[in-house]
Amino acid sequence: MSVGEPTAAGVTIPDTMLARDATGLIRDRTSDLVYHQLPPRLLVGPACKAAPRDLGFDPEVLYVAAMFYDLGLNG
Repeated sequence: MSVGEPTAAGVTIPDTMLARDATGLIRDRTSDLVYHQLPPRLLVGPACKAAPRDLGFDPEVLYVAAMFYDLGLNG
């Protein structure tokens, strides 16, 4: 990850090839409503809950999972 990556509530949004590819795929296949609510709700929330408990997680895996979470809502 590089300096200057976007953050939300202190959680760095991954800027890896996998994360960018997942974002592009989901952006192309979902509505604006679904796309814009995915990372904040499903990445930042769990990451913020894990930090005080000293629970480790892979931000890239969590981000990609969050991106695909609501994919089926587009029918």
